[in-house]
Amino acid sequence: MDSRAGRRGGHRSSKFHQALIWELYAFAEAELDLSVRHPDGATEREHWEALERQTGITHEKLSCQCPPAVQYLWEYHGRLNLRRTADERGRPNAITNAELQAWARLNGVPLSPFEVEVLDGLEAIFLRHHRATKKAQA
Repeated sequence: MDSRAGRRGGHRSSKFHQALIWELYAFAEAELDLSVRHPDGATEREHWEALERQTGITHEKLSCQCPPAVQYLWEYHGRLNLRRTADERGRPNAITNAELQAWARLNGVPLSPFEVEVLDGLEAIFLRHHRATKKAQA
C-alpha cells in the first residue's frame, strides 16, 4: 500500500513542519482565547495585561508567539475570516474549499497542499473556539 494513502494530496509533513504547525495552532488558540470579551467589555488579553502591569507576572498566553515561518498562514486565515459568512443565527459558516480557492485565485496566492492543510486546521480551531465561547456565554 502507498505510504501516502489517506493523506490529502499525498502530502506528508516532516517532523519540523509538524512542530511548526503545532506551534501555530497553539498560538491561534491563545490568540482566540485572548480575544474573548468579558461582561465588563474588556478582552481576556486586556485583563491579563492589567494583571501583568500590577504584578509583573506575564500569563503564558501573552508570551505565545507565532512561528515566523508560518505567520503568513495566520495572516491568510485572518484575511479569509474577513469574508466569512454567517448562518441565520449569526453562527460563522466554515470557509469552503471553493471559497478558499476563489480567494487564492483573486489574490494571486498559489496554495500548496501543506498550506491548505494548515488553513483547514486553523479553520477547525476557529469554529471550535467560536462554538465553545458561545456555549460558555449562554
